[in-house]
Amino acid sequence: MIYLGIPPNHSCSWRPELAQWVLREGADGRTTVPIRETPFVIGRAADCQLVLPNSPELAKTTSRWHCHITRKDDGCLLADGSLKPAPETGKVKPSISGTLLNGKRLAQPAPLRGGDVIGVGPWVFEVRAAEEKRVDIDDILRTINTQPSRAMDARSSRGFAQLHELFRRLSRVHDAQEGLFDVLDYALSKIAPAVVAAVLEEGPEGGLAVRAACHRDAGRLLDLRFSSGLVQGLPADRSILLAPSGRSATASQVEAQISSGLVVPLRGLEQRLGLLYMDNRTRGGSFSEDDLHLAQALASVAALQLSLEKQAFFSRLAQNMRGYFGPEVVSLIVEASRAGRPLGLGVRGCEATVLFADLQGFSAFCRGRSPQQVSELLNPFYRVVSERIQEHGGHVDKFLGDGVMGVFGAQPVQSASTSRESHAVQAARCGLAIAAAWGGASLSQGDLRLPVRVGLNTGAVVAGNIGFAGRMEYGVIGDAVNLASRMEKLARPNAVAFTDSTRGLIGAKLPCEDGGLREVQGFGQVRVWRMGA
Repeated sequence: MIYLGIPPNHSCSWRPELAQWVLREGADGRTTVPIRETPFVIGRAADCQLVLPNSPELAKTTSRWHCHITRKDDGCLLADGSLKPAPETGKVKPSISGTLLNGKRLAQPAPLRGGDVIGVGPWVFEVRAAEEKRVDIDDILRTINTQPSRAMDARSSRGFAQLHELFRRLSRVHDAQEGLFDVLDYALSKIAPAVVAAVLEEGPEGGLAVRAACHRDAGRLLDLRFSSGLVQGLPADRSILLAPSGRSATASQVEAQISSGLVVPLRGLEQRLGLLYMDNRTRGGSFSEDDLHLAQALASVAALQLSLEKQAFFSRLAQNMRGYFGPEVVSLIVEASRAGRPLGLGVRGCEATVLFADLQGFSAFCRGRSPQQVSELLNPFYRVVSERIQEHGGHVDKFLGDGVMGVFGAQPVQSASTSRESHAVQAARCGLAIAAAWGGASLSQGDLRLPVRVGLNTGAVVAGNIGFAGRMEYGVIGDAVNLASRMEKLARPNAVAFTDSTRGLIGAKLPCEDGGLREVQGFGQVRVWRMGA
């Protein structure tokens, strides 16, 4: 395994749900990146393993897929350009400014060794080999035996024992909400002045909401009125220990008879997730420095609960979305969710290119065949078509018996580069890729081969969550969808047919032929264009 040393004044953060590193300014992250698995792609695109900063200025020197590292025998090779064909050209692309290895432009793949320097646009990464470190256990034991023994402070010992008790309780909890209540119950049992304890969670648009709250005598609280005066303007990394003082009490403190309180930030995922809040309403007494120290330890435990919950949510979100959208769109969806930005799931009108891929002769094929035989044909077909749709920047809208519907240009989150022209070109290239992949490897059952037909149309659609409260689905509907379905019926075997609207956006980028005017049910005379076969 090798490591990449990060340029000065930069660091990397790890996104476990997408299995990728993100480079950014600042030194609060990792300064080395391990390359455990290959291929390892470096570039501005959201599906790279090392994602570089993106801006119009950086786009002049750094490509979306600038270079990649692959494994060969016992070493690694560095190569310039994209690993896979770019969606807009269908070909592997070299980087815009070249990749430098030890100051020289890389002309062909070259082996990487410790001490090498890789230049990618304005950034320079140092290759570091993994070092084997030998440990002499006898030498360590001799060193320990020469040190004077020190007794553990009694309060520290009690604190460790108390936290151990809490961790044992949490290890039996499988729900984050129950874990938060366990932390609050524990706080009330160990911090004598506390009458109320609560976890206040940061909302997506700012502000705080009660996530969990407990009262020493009443148990779990459904409605908690906390002192806004205690938390208003609290710095993101600052704790508050409120001492009893009637002169500085806020109106809400007086109303709830609060004379002393504790507020500790819950920090995780490089941000403030909320606050651990305690007060002594109606009880008297005041919190001590020791109470603050224990509260800070408990806040770390609560923050860990919230962090793990969010990470699990983002991982599930990414996993679920990968079945429908390509890596770049999945990354944008996760980033929008992480930042609290609403996804474009509401119903809206937009222009998109719709693709239908269908197996010719499927109904005849099914007669007299078992469900197992049918699934052995359909499952590989679904996989081939779905993978090509995602590779070319579209998303799988639905499976329709022996057909697959894909959409280009109507994802819930769009990249800045998406345009009318590009989604039509991406869909056309995708149609050709489907025909080539399935036509070259379609299954045979006796003498029967089932070719694929692909239809495209570009036009206005209605996109968004469609259904009812018990069953919602992100999809697109409209006349443009219906016409794309009709085009599929007019395509030749293992080829693509499309309308004038799609042809106008493709232009001269792809060769096609005029199929003439055809009568299309529900649409009258429609000019048909064809590609492939």
